[in-house]
Amino acid sequence: MDPADEELILEDSLDGSEEEDSWMDWDMWWQIIVNRNEEVDDPDLPEYPTSAWSLDMVDPPFPFNLDATLYCAAVLAIILAIHSEIDTAWLLRHGYRYYLMRISSKTLLTVAISFASTLLFEVIGNVADLVRRSYMEGIIIKVNSLLVKWLHWGPVDEHGNAGLDGEIIFDHDPTQIRPLIRNAVTNIVLLAFDCLFLILSHLIPMAIGVYFIWLVSYVSRDLAIFLYNLSTYVALPTPNMDGAFDIKDMLWEFGPPVYFQLWAAALIYLSVFVFISRSETPLILYKTGLDPFSKLMLNLLRATTTHVLSYTAYQLVCLCVTIMPPAWFSRDGYLSIIIRDPVVQKIVTRFNLGFYPVTALLLIGAHWIVRNVCRLLVTRLYPLSVPYIVWLSIKTERATRQQWVVYGPFLNGDMAVLELGNRVMERVVMTIMFGLKSSWPVRMRLSAVPVLD
Repeated sequence: MDPADEELILEDSLDGSEEEDSWMDWDMWWQIIVNRNEEVDDPDLPEYPTSAWSLDMVDPPFPFNLDATLYCAAVLAIILAIHSEIDTAWLLRHGYRYYLMRISSKTLLTVAISFASTLLFEVIGNVADLVRRSYMEGIIIKVNSLLVKWLHWGPVDEHGNAGLDGEIIFDHDPTQIRPLIRNAVTNIVLLAFDCLFLILSHLIPMAIGVYFIWLVSYVSRDLAIFLYNLSTYVALPTPNMDGAFDIKDMLWEFGPPVYFQLWAAALIYLSVFVFISRSETPLILYKTGLDPFSKLMLNLLRATTTHVLSYTAYQLVCLCVTIMPPAWFSRDGYLSIIIRDPVVQKIVTRFNLGFYPVTALLLIGAHWIVRNVCRLLVTRLYPLSVPYIVWLSIKTERATRQQWVVYGPFLNGDMAVLELGNRVMERVVMTIMFGLKSSWPVRMRLSAVPVLD
């Protein structure tokens, strides 16, 4: 490429990034959503040689490299196949179409719920946490200010307000009782605020939903009934654990969705590598930090993959609980053996506590299976994804293939079962105490895991 053309491309891309940053500060959202507004610096990456990247245009990979004739032929083939099925109803008569629709709908619903969980827990949840923390910091300052003002534990200004030059100062206390009282009062107020915040976070969305359904009922009663029952329509598809089942039917019903969900998780995780490569573009071209939008996207996609795998593991455990003898999962049986004190048993029963070791072991095993299968799929599919990564970034094919030295440990860390940031053990602890239905969902809390190692 001519040096003048290369300089022009660099200027155009820089101008485009400035225009984008003028209306959306992705670095701010990266810090808020991923790191909960804590300042985190980019990792130190080695300088890339000129042979590792190129601004030359790259031919798109399959199927984006097909010409218009092949696209038209593919569309005509699909139309002919649909008309043939409409005329003959061969798939419908043999039950294949109904079966494929059930399998695909369950798979798509689980993947959609995983994306919704990422939005709810990793984005909205982290922003809500940030708001809660900011209020808590203000409460601490307010409590300290009132203690100084009302109990005269420190100097005040001429208006009687605590704080000199914006700083609250406490007088020296030789008895060391005041700090204990101050901490106790502060913790009691913060606990009350946490309880109020938790209640409002449940009541406000519920009230908004009820009010919205009430308004919709004036337009369409059927639509209002649909919205009222929406949670049941989009519930995670799991086996029915009421004891009435047939093992063969259960495997045919829930086995294929689990299989396709693992492929979906692998494909979602492969897109993480695309955004990792794209995040390094400003570092390569302008010697600046990593691209914040790409950093945000790669972490949200990691979280989505985690949610898909967690829901898949949950479905596998539900399937095992349905097939295996019910006595293996009886809470009362384990409590009568381990806790013989009747008073303790009443307390445990009153607060719905329990002991479910078999279910917890099944959950660990299910997570180990789905994560290792997903890691195997990603490892095998990575060479096939290299042309797409090259097409969507400025990395060369050789550099992208060599990058697996970095991607491999990154993938192993995300797919490890006992890694603290993967939150598998939190699910296991909840399952031991409260049963299987308390094992999900658990937020990934992305800041617990390094972005790039």
